[in-house]
Amino acid sequence: MWETIECGTNTPEGVTWIVDGLRKGSLIWATDGSYDRKKAIDLCGVGWMVFCTNTGYRITGTFWERSLSASSYRAELLGLCALHQLAQAIADFHKVVGWSAMLCCDNKRALEDHPTTL
Repeated sequence: MWETIECGTNTPEGVTWIVDGLRKGSLIWATDGSYDRKKAIDLCGVGWMVFCTNTGYRITGTFWERSLSASSYRAELLGLCALHQLAQAIADFHKVVGWSAMLCCDNKRALEDHPTTL
């Protein structure tokens, strides 16, 4: 999940800005899955982004999975899983408690299965 990660223009290296965003509630976490059964029935991919509304900093990532269960829904869930893992790891390491964030994807069912408050 973490092989293709890029920082936005002028985004500082490291995660300090994400820690600050968690504390201030200024982060938007977004993901979008992709699946095309005609081209690759066992492949789904996802892109994700974390954006800070206060600073304009952002980080993006992409990854894919080969699975007999590949689907657009599974791709959305993979993205949500990646965002949850990243957010929780940063919050745990930096001892950020009581935080929440806006989580976005275009699959309502996936969002309903995963609460929008991380």
